[in-house]
Amino acid sequence: MGISPRESAGVRQAVEVGRRIQEFFPAVAEDYRGGKAYRIMAQQYGFAEFFRVGEGVAASAVRCAIIGHSGGFHNLAYSGLIEDASELEMLCREHRSRESSRKGKIVGKKLFLEKRGMHSLTHEQLSEAGRAGAYKSVAARGKVPWNGIEQTEYGVLTEIEYACELAFTPEYQKDGRTDNKKIAQRLNEHFHNGHQVRDNNTVYSNLYMRRYRQAAKAAASRNP
Repeated sequence: MGISPRESAGVRQAVEVGRRIQEFFPAVAEDYRGGKAYRIMAQQYGFAEFFRVGEGVAASAVRCAIIGHSGGFHNLAYSGLIEDASELEMLCREHRSRESSRKGKIVGKKLFLEKRGMHSLTHEQLSEAGRAGAYKSVAARGKVPWNGIEQTEYGVLTEIEYACELAFTPEYQKDGRTDNKKIAQRLNEHFHNGHQVRDNNTVYSNLYMRRYRQAAKAAASRNP
């Protein structure tokens, strides 16, 4: 599964910094248990400045410190600060739910104040939109672009970059293969406020095309 040299360097850097966070700032584990998100901890501890890395790498490093690293990217595997798998899975679910709820409230409030989106429609228009199911129909045809950008536990990423990050995470793998269905569910939660926009097939095809383009680009650079 190919990723760009820049993405690879970022992951490698995050893994290295994550090990150092474990050594010097083990308290992040308790902060995570207390409900603090990776990006919040990275900001509060000032990891970007302390370790001289970008904000996204700093947030990813906190994640590595907490859940560990399974190996690869020229780094040895190491255990996370929270080693109990069942506890970690429960905490991850709680954090995802909390983040999705937070984002939904922020977006909804902004649209309401600006009278945009559904808040700009009359009652009759809302009823018509509901009957038409326009958003769902377009989503089902895979027409929703993949260029949305959001703050994630790996840093600020586009949707396809986020999908690639998830594909490398053991939680989103099954029997040695990428669990595209689970990735689709996560993308829908994080980028589409729970709408069923992505599914197993759209995730598979877009990840495949990204790898194909990167492989083609690498081949072209080797054979000018």
